[in-house]
Amino acid sequence: MDPEIGTINQDLRSGDRETILRALAALSSVVKDGRMDISSIGPLNDLLMSEDQEIKKEALLILGKHALKKVGDGSSIPILHELLRDKDPEVRENAAWALGEMAGFEVCELCTPYYLTFLLKDETAEVRAMAAWALGRFAERVGVGRNDSLALLKTLLNDESQLVRKGAEWAISRFKEIGFE
Repeated sequence: MDPEIGTINQDLRSGDRETILRALAALSSVVKDGRMDISSIGPLNDLLMSEDQEIKKEALLILGKHALKKVGDGSSIPILHELLRDKDPEVRENAAWALGEMAGFEVCELCTPYYLTFLLKDETAEVRAMAAWALGRFAERVGVGRNDSLALLKTLLNDESQLVRKGAEWAISRFKEIGFE
């Protein structure tokens, strides 16, 4: 393990808000440089359960960036499923994004689309759009889709938000590629 990442991981577990925020900023910088390590997943998972929304959001973004680079182990999935019901729409949106990036990890490929389908009815357009994208990502990467998801995606083609309509359109095209009509 990179010694810098080891120190950052210790700081992530410090319990001190300012130390944690500094460590998250440092880890974000390390991730931006492409130096990621699976050892950070555990501390990030712990921070996803924080009552501090700023810490939770930053940990979630960094976790998603790890997934984007295919660094992870699927241990975050149950926590991310819980975050899909968070009171903060930004947390719900970013949890959907992280799950979409994790499509293809050894994750629960059947239950994650089930949870994401509920977000297609979210009151926040960005959350609906990200859920649509994540469902399309599961179809694209692992060939998993759900008929109830597809039915809801089709209704989103008439959503008031262009972002949602585009996300639904993209997801539906991925569903069609795996044989869903």
